[in-house]
Amino acid sequence: MKALAIENEVPLELLKVTATGTTEEKIIDDTGKRLACFAESLNITFSFKTAMVTQIKDINEDMFEIEDGEVVAIYSPLVLSHLVGQPDCLEALIRVLKNLNPCVMVVTEYEANQSCPIFMERFSEALSFYGSPLENFEAVWSRVIRTGLLLKHHTSVEV
Repeated sequence: MKALAIENEVPLELLKVTATGTTEEKIIDDTGKRLACFAESLNITFSFKTAMVTQIKDINEDMFEIEDGEVVAIYSPLVLSHLVGQPDCLEALIRVLKNLNPCVMVVTEYEANQSCPIFMERFSEALSFYGSPLENFEAVWSRVIRTGLLLKHHTSVEV
């Protein structure tokens, strides 16, 4: 947001965020409130919408209410790896993301090779994989404690 507020070549008329999820609606809404406060401090006109679905495959383009001329950016944190075992959900999500025609898409996933035939290598990869979220959250631990269920949710799905 800071970069958008500073860059004046093309003035930002509105920063619109649509967050989607299948659970934890309150956490998503709380995040929207924090983003709105931050945007206000930067004098950015901001809109936040939560779009909850029962399953990822229920997401569709209409949920995002994109108007002609809007620039679309997608941020996908730790989502795709959870869908590997659900190819119908993964395909549906990728189709929607493609149809949204984003200018940029940021995907963050943990990298690990947990199918190595040698036990110690597989164990080392798994240890690194499951330890990474804890290392990442260490810097913001006080906020993570309040939203500890989010950490538990992301790691328990894989374990």
